[in-house]
Amino acid sequence: MERLRKMQQQYEQELIAKGILPHTTEEAIRQYAEQQRTRMKPDKTITNNSNN
Repeated sequence: MERLRKMQQQYEQELIAKGILPHTTEEAIRQYAEQQRTRMKPDKTITNNSNN
């Protein structure tokens, strides 16, 4: 189990180094919030277009 945990941490560190994963929890939350905002914008325009 300990070996698996170390492998997971090493994998996460590699993703962070490549810029795939955010470095901090705050950064992750900010990125998630930004994704939700940008994801919601197209939905609103689609519903507005269908109402017109």
